[in-house]
Parts: sequence; structure tokens; C-alpha cells
Amino acid sequence: MKKILLFIFIIAFIGSSAAQVTVFEGSLKEAIIKGNTEGKQVLAMLSSTTCAPCKAIVADILPLEEVGSYVNKNYIFLKYIIDEADPDDIQKTYGVSSYPTFLFLDKDGKEFTRATGGANSAKIFIDKLESAKSDPLNMLREKFVSNPAEYGDKYIESLVKVGDKRKLKEVYETLFYTYSEETFFDKYLSKVQYFFGLDSQIINYLIENFEWAEKRYGEKCTMMLKSMVSNPAWTLTLTKERSDQKQLLNELSTTIGKYPFLSSALTDFTLQNKGLILESDISSLCKILLKRSQTLNDSDKQNLLIFLTHLAKQKNYDIHKPILIDTADKLSNTLKNKINLTQLLF
Repeated sequence: MKKILLFIFIIAFIGSSAAQVTVFEGSLKEAIIKGNTEGKQVLAMLSSTTCAPCKAIVADILPLEEVGSYVNKNYIFLKYIIDEADPDDIQKTYGVSSYPTFLFLDKDGKEFTRATGGANSAKIFIDKLESAKSDPLNMLREKFVSNPAEYGDKYIESLVKVGDKRKLKEVYETLFYTYSEETFFDKYLSKVQYFFGLDSQIINYLIENFEWAEKRYGEKCTMMLKSMVSNPAWTLTLTKERSDQKQLLNELSTTIGKYPFLSSALTDFTLQNKGLILESDISSLCKILLKRSQTLNDSDKQNLLIFLTHLAKQKNYDIHKPILIDTADKLSNTLKNKINLTQLLF
């Protein structure tokens, strides 16, 4: 009798285990490989320890036979508790900020749609996933992937409506390599500043071909680039991603030296963020700027003079005031019409 009961228990346990959602234990890369082998997409659930709807789905929905049969048949299922562990860096990679989020990934690991929010029944949960898959936006994405030039504007319009900035950025990047540079900027110049920084290839193309861009697009292009430099968002990027002061100094000096038309905006940037440049690095900055000034015209040299004298007037740079003034003086001596530094300094 005991053996019969034990056998029934084992069968019931096996049946219960087989019915619930199978969570893949490997990495995201391994899940994608497995999915390609089995002809399945990857479905990744992102949750957090403080998310009540996440806990409810894990405890009450994923163990259900109906849900298990549906998910196991169609997907390789991954589950992440982001604030405990995120070995695949999936939150940052896919820009997830709310929980639960279910990411649908294609054979290359690219997201083609997502579903968010909780569910209190098997039907609601499955309907949520099915609805995300059949979303018109997802269908439009597939058309865009096959023909970016034809469906780019329609896809952008739809993404703007739902406010998906991450996907918009990806679309603009694709279109940049789809069109010629002239066609791309003719269509999207006024849009790209909201999605790309000075370190992107798209914006750098404008900077490196500034004479062409200024001639073609006029003052609006110049103003756009200057506004990007003095934008608080760029400041935040510098402070977050370039914690090494020498790296920051090098980027700042490189930008001033290579793209002198941005000097006035960089002056404002420096004044607003006095603590970003270490005083001990000022001498290096002066040497770099003085060397690069040799290739500049008088107008651009005057911009650098303004930048140097503004720094010299800051109290936290008092100790380096002599070298700043000396550098400015040397720069002034190379001008056809020498500038009175006293007027700039006081």
C-alpha cells in the first residue's frame, strides 16, 4: 500500500513539474542558441524583490498547467530578479525600468516587443503575451526591418506615439546607414539631438564635416550642436561615464581643440561644473590648447581666449591663474589684433 501511495505521489509530482513553466538556467546567450535550435523565441521576465505583481505571477501563474503548456511550447523562458542578480546585464541592455516586464527576443537576441504588468489568471497572462506578439507596432517593426527606407517614417511616427525612445534611437541609427548622409540629415536633423550625444557616430559626422553641415543647414545646425554641449544631459553623461578626471580633461580639451566653434558653449559648461576639472590638470590643458591653437584662425583663437580667461577668474583655480593668464597671453600674441587681457579678466 505504501509503495502504491509513493508511486502515485511521484507521478503527481512529475506531472505537476512538467505542467509548470520551465525556467531556463543558462545565460541569455545560451538561451538564444537553444531557442534557435528548437525554433523558439526567448521570453525573459524581469522582476524585483519589491514588486508584488512579480511575486504573484511567480507564485500563482507560472505554476499553472495551462500557462506552462503555452510558454514551454513557444519560448525558452528566462527569469531575472534584477536587484538580486543580473549576470547578462539585461536591464541596461534593453532599457527596462518597470516590473514585471516580459521581453520577447528574436533569433539574434534583439527585442521585437515587450509586455508589462501583472496578471491574476492564466487567461489574462496568456492574452497579455499574445496581445504583445500581435501588436500592430510589432508588425510594423518587421516591415521596417525588411525595408527601412519605405517604412522608416511610419515606424518612427508610431514609436513617437508610444514614447519608446530606446527603439527610436535604434531606428535612427538604422536609417543613418540606410540613406546617404545628405538624405538622412535633410529628413532628421532636428530630431537626432534628442537621442544622441557628442560621442555618437551620427553627431560626430556633423562635427567632423561642420563646414558642409553649416553651409547646408545654416545656423540651426550650429545652434543644435552648441545646445548639446551645454545641455545638462551631456554634463550628466560626462560625470557618470567619465569618472576619471584625466579622461574627462582629455575629452574636454580634445573637443575644444578639434571643434573650436563649440568653445563658447564649453566655456559655459566648464563654469557650471567647476569641480569636473582637477586643478592639477590645468597645466596639461593649457599645453594642449596652446599646441592646437596653431592651426586655428583668429576667430577661433578668440573663443579659446575667452575660455581660458573665464577659468582664470574662478576662485577654485586661483593657484593656476598665472599659467592660465600666461597661456592666454601667448595665444593673444598670435592674433593679428592683440586683445587686452585685462578687459577679459576683470
